[in-house]
Amino acid sequence: MQFRLALEQREMERIEEYTKNKLDFFTNISNEFRIPLTIIITLLDRLTFEIPYTSKKKVERVKNRLYTFTLFLMS
Repeated sequence: MQFRLALEQREMERIEEYTKNKLDFFTNISNEFRIPLTIIITLLDRLTFEIPYTSKKKVERVKNRLYTFTLFLMS
């Protein structure tokens, strides 16, 4: 009986460690994408002040897509 409980305890610890490692991995991957995208969005914001109105619409559309994608990665 004790052997069975010890075995179940070890299995639970293994599952918890696996879950933690998986979460850490996806958090790191998310950050690897999110940080450069945030920098790009910031640069696009600055760029919109220096370009003609017709191009601003396109830049805003790209910026919004990147922003949406960034939010998706964070969820």
